[in-house]
Amino acid sequence: MAQLDLDLLLSRVESLPTLPTVAHKVGELVNDPDTDSNSIAAVMKEDQSLTARVLALANSAYYSIPGGVADIRRAISYLGFNTVYQLVLTASIFKVLPSVPGTAFDVRQLWKHSLGAAIAAEAISKHLRFGKPEEVFTAGLLHDIGKVALASFSGEILSTIVTSAVKGGITFAESEREQGILGHADIGRRLAEKWRLPETIHTGISYHHKLEPARRVTLPRHLHPIADVVALADMLCRREKIGSGGDEIVPAPDRELLERLNLTTLALQKIQDQIPAAIERSKIFLELLG
Repeated sequence: MAQLDLDLLLSRVESLPTLPTVAHKVGELVNDPDTDSNSIAAVMKEDQSLTARVLALANSAYYSIPGGVADIRRAISYLGFNTVYQLVLTASIFKVLPSVPGTAFDVRQLWKHSLGAAIAAEAISKHLRFGKPEEVFTAGLLHDIGKVALASFSGEILSTIVTSAVKGGITFAESEREQGILGHADIGRRLAEKWRLPETIHTGISYHHKLEPARRVTLPRHLHPIADVVALADMLCRREKIGSGGDEIVPAPDRELLERLNLTTLALQKIQDQIPAAIERSKIFLELLG
């Protein structure tokens, strides 16, 4: 890609709208130990369309709230502050990203892959009893947000990357480098910075392809497991052929990665076996997000 085009791409990243104020306010409240559900509900009522979307997600089969909920305060009480915040954040990002033009690559398959990665990341988090599973779910769901942003800027560029990757038998990231295009992880990182996303999600986006410790020298140690969990979740979804990340490469889980997470082959298989059923339960998730 010519430098002028690279500059144009970066300018388009910067020109994307910021996230709704409500998303940031809810995030601040969730991190305030004195917050109650009434405070969060009052803030969310400032954006009725966003609240309606969150309620629709809360009522989906993935959460299975008995009898459903019609009031955001009950949703908060049932799901918890952090889960509701993750839903607010996810719904906000879907609302902000422009609609994707037609491409030779079905972006719906990318979102299906991303949902699979979210489910796998959540399952790994629960198995390891590491972090907050709902946060790790969101990190998995948004790990490839740079690809979605790229599609919204130029369906033609995305199609070129995908075609080159498939024909050349290389990864999407390798195809990006061959084309001289800013990597999707870097695009996603810039969006994470612009949108002031939590560090957990920022890490999953920025580091899911950086497995070697030498490439993580600036990443705080306590965030390394997040990068590993999202990277492994991405690999598992490729193995299960859930959606498409834009190439046909099926990587084997890295031995050092599994050792860092203290995961055995048996435990990994149990996690992988959970994914198809969870995907079935969550099919409506992406439909509700639009």
